[in-house]
Amino acid sequence: MANLYENTAFLYDRDPRIPFSMDIPFYVKQAEKAKGPVLELACGTGRVLLPLAQQGFQVWGIDLSEAMLTELERKKNGLPVDVQQRIHVSRQSMCDFSIRQQFSLIFAAFRSFQALSTEDEALSCLKTCYRHLHVGGRLLINVFRLSKPMGDWWQSKEEKLDFETMLPGGEIMTRHSFNKSFDPILRLLEVDLIYRIQHKEKPVKEHRDKLRLRYYEGDDLRTLLRDAGFTIEAEYGGYAGQPIDQGNELLFICHK
Repeated sequence: MANLYENTAFLYDRDPRIPFSMDIPFYVKQAEKAKGPVLELACGTGRVLLPLAQQGFQVWGIDLSEAMLTELERKKNGLPVDVQQRIHVSRQSMCDFSIRQQFSLIFAAFRSFQALSTEDEALSCLKTCYRHLHVGGRLLINVFRLSKPMGDWWQSKEEKLDFETMLPGGEIMTRHSFNKSFDPILRLLEVDLIYRIQHKEKPVKEHRDKLRLRYYEGDDLRTLLRDAGFTIEAEYGGYAGQPIDQGNELLFICHK
């Protein structure tokens, strides 16, 4: 399956790009406003979830990827006991999850919502979120904004370098990606990820994974949110509060 990072979860947090971390203060601020328990959908390695717990919030997280949750557990075990006690994680689909808890805030960070590959899955997810929110609770959903209508321009003929960084052991790691295909009917994108690790004179180690993402155009997501019962209270184009038509993101803040 795509989007499980089965082969590369241990490298996921090594992304040094600014957009990969600039959302954390935003979610901390939203959790402060919520003043109650928080749930992250597709929490992955705990990139956002663990900082929230460190700030004192009671946090729940769900994810389908065993590999990503293994990384989260490894990181969690290195935290103080009082922080660990605020973290509650389970392996579930964000499409149809069940937790004996209602929340003041539910969010899907860094475009994770786009891993739901059909409109039915997306709507099921939103309706399930609605049931798990306190009255007045908020839902935050983020997807990327297309710079122009999807077309052949999106596909790659060759790999592109996403980033290069140094690992703690001194190895140089690069991540390349290849925009493999798109389906304009199902609105699905397929991307190949290639991580390469070079350590001195040793052979390069290569780790590959696949992403499949559903893209959104126009009012698609607004319609889904309203069909699930939500009221949209704010829309932004990025985590600094940019107008929604000017940033690289589509960020919706909704309430029950």
